[in-house]
Amino acid sequence: MTPEERHAFLSARKGIGSSDVPAILGVSKWATAGDIYDKIIERLEGRVPFVQETTLDQQRGIDLEELASRKWCEAHGRPRDSIRRQKQRAHKQYPWMLANVDRQILSSNGEGPAILEIKCPRSQTMYRIRDEGAPDDYMIQIQHQFAVMGEDYTKAWLCVYHPDFEMMEQRIERDDEFINKTLIPSLKSFWFDHVEPRNPPVSSEEQHYEGPKLEAGRMNFDDSSEFKELVENKRSSSQYLKSIREADNINTKALRVYMEEKGFSAAQGSGAKVTVFSVKPRAKWNLQKVEKTLTELGRDLDEFRTFGNPRTQLRFTVNKN
Repeated sequence: MTPEERHAFLSARKGIGSSDVPAILGVSKWATAGDIYDKIIERLEGRVPFVQETTLDQQRGIDLEELASRKWCEAHGRPRDSIRRQKQRAHKQYPWMLANVDRQILSSNGEGPAILEIKCPRSQTMYRIRDEGAPDDYMIQIQHQFAVMGEDYTKAWLCVYHPDFEMMEQRIERDDEFINKTLIPSLKSFWFDHVEPRNPPVSSEEQHYEGPKLEAGRMNFDDSSEFKELVENKRSSSQYLKSIREADNINTKALRVYMEEKGFSAAQGSGAKVTVFSVKPRAKWNLQKVEKTLTELGRDLDEFRTFGNPRTQLRFTVNKN
């Protein structure tokens, strides 16, 4: 999607889209209801700013979405023409409720149409989804899509894809109780109490989400004394290593400044040799463009991958208070 195409897409989105809903319900970590209000008013009044460049996350989604949809079809033994893109749809009764589903899964074998929602996050987010499960935002977005697409749509697939990970997917059922008792009343209140009268909502604290949940990740909880001791030891050594690295960086900088002030490119003394030299910048491949080009050519990316021996890594993350 070019900057011009994205600007036209956003300008035509004169209502509440699926990605807006988590913030309106007060469960988004990235935006508030006030943020969404401002964006919607910009669209309604034709003031959508033109952004020349897409963000890294937006470009990743654009580049990988087609590949992810193809991988999903392969995993389910479906021909690629069994799914298709959908134009923006509006709710029959509330036309300001909008949805742009990533792919429509066409009816087959007696099953009605379904929704394919594709997410292509960064590797750090993939780790978190794998271990802790997908965020509530994803479920809320899909339930909004169910509401807009109509009662024929009762099933959806969530596909979370990253080239370096095994594809994660989950089948999701329509939840009419959540749609009719929570989703639509909340959106009606937002639209009629705030958007139409141009009355900005007061941002409130993040709310606890009580709707349908996605599957939990594979995280285990361990309160044993043995695990506690191991964690404390690792925490202490990590903090010590961090302080040593910080001290080394300071000492390295001081030594470099001394060499530059003296005009030395090399010096020897006190049982050590010190050399200052220039390093040419390393050439970097734009892997997203390479993957996009190969995909457009119909080539399988696995053709160009090489894999070393499998190994185990440990990621240690300290919880923030």
